Amino acid sequence: MWQTVLHAIAYPLCLLIVLVLVVWADRAFPVLRDAPAPPASPGDPVPTHILRPYSLGRVQMAFWTILIVGSLAYLCIFGTHEFASILVDQGDQSADLAVLMGISGATGLLAAGVDFDKDKQVVAAQAAVAALQPAIQDMKTAAAGGLAAAANAPAPGQPDPALIAQLAAKTVELRQHQVTIRRLQRDNIRGTFISDLLTDENGNSLHRLQLLLFTLLFGAGFVISVAAKQSLMGFNANMLALMGISSGVYVGFKLPGSSA
Repeated sequence: MWQTVLHAIAYPLCLLIVLVLVVWADRAFPVLRDAPAPPASPGDPVPTHILRPYSLGRVQMAFWTILIVGSLAYLCIFGTHEFASILVDQGDQSADLAVLMGISGATGLLAAGVDFDKDKQVVAAQAAVAALQPAIQDMKTAAAGGLAAAANAPAPGQPDPALIAQLAAKTVELRQHQVTIRRLQRDNIRGTFISDLLTDENGNSLHRLQLLLFTLLFGAGFVISVAAKQSLMGFNANMLALMGISSGVYVGFKLPGSSA
């Protein structure tokens, strides 16, 4: 009886210890947060990592890290397995977990890569806007001067058509860069934990909810299996494929223009 009580307390305790370590790491380093987005204006300050939004990809990686590390610690300390042999004794389950961690890690890495590419486009668009605005203003001034000269001339004239065409082209280019900034600019402002995971620059996102629900479902099954069978849970090919597809859909919707 006492062994049952011990195991009922020990497993949650192992998971809690790893969770506390991850939370501490997030307080000290930005392990669960998005990389800082370019400021809306070049002079705006970049917030500290504590104020930045949570990253769904990084939180998913941390979730599986907590479950797997906590479960391995529990099985080694309170189970019948030695640490050196636990991954060998449960080869199929260990291989499944390696694939699962690979999917989770790839999701976080690809999501960070997409954000990095968006940020580069935003910075380039901001630089273009900063260069175009004074140039357009100079053209407008020159065009206004040409109109005034044409109106006061003895014979009615026309402003320089080349200048007007160039002004129109530069104005269109400016608007295109402004649209790019509005569409790809990430927010540095943190909301609640859940809102950060379920929303992006386009608002509420079903693909994020799908990934979160599958992660929680598989995680709950993993914990229940470890607690009941005192062994690692294996994930069959269909389960891994489902998790991989859900992660791929999440990364796909992060691509520029996918969910605009």
